[in-house]
Amino acid sequence: MGALHFFKLSSDVLEKNFDCGNCSINNRIYNSYYASLLRQIYCYQIKYKDFVIGYYGIYFFNMDTNAMPQYMQEYDACYVPFYTTIKIDFIAIDKKYQGQNLGTTALKIIISSLKVLSGQYPIRMIILDALKEKIQWYKHIGFKIINQPSNPDSATIPMYLDCIDDYSLIEQYSELV
Repeated sequence: MGALHFFKLSSDVLEKNFDCGNCSINNRIYNSYYASLLRQIYCYQIKYKDFVIGYYGIYFFNMDTNAMPQYMQEYDACYVPFYTTIKIDFIAIDKKYQGQNLGTTALKIIISSLKVLSGQYPIRMIILDALKEKIQWYKHIGFKIINQPSNPDSATIPMYLDCIDDYSLIEQYSELV
């Protein structure tokens, strides 16, 4: 497989050129350039062999400490009433390229770059709203379901990936205090 390349949107996405098979996500993509200009979200093209095969969008989100998974609440420092997270608003691969492991590869690259960012800024988690039919795919990549009451009629389930990979420093510190 060739390399994937990621570029921040520099113009509107034309409806006729992209279809991930989900109208709601397609609409988010088609409307994301203006939101990018306002810096509410950044949307990126995913290119493979000079073809745009997908898009993803991210933004910062402050998650209330009480909404965090239980094990994270145990370590709450009460410094601020929220944790800064990065939300993957959407990730979508065009139907023509689905089933070729490109989405998995793209998501792993995105996660890797966001974890680097979390080493430079106080970002605790990567969160997303997973389509119910994609939950197992996200779990395979390492995401976990956020234990929050969810709307049974919702098409999505909130999930997270902790940016702290090694709790040993936290545990050592907690033992000292």
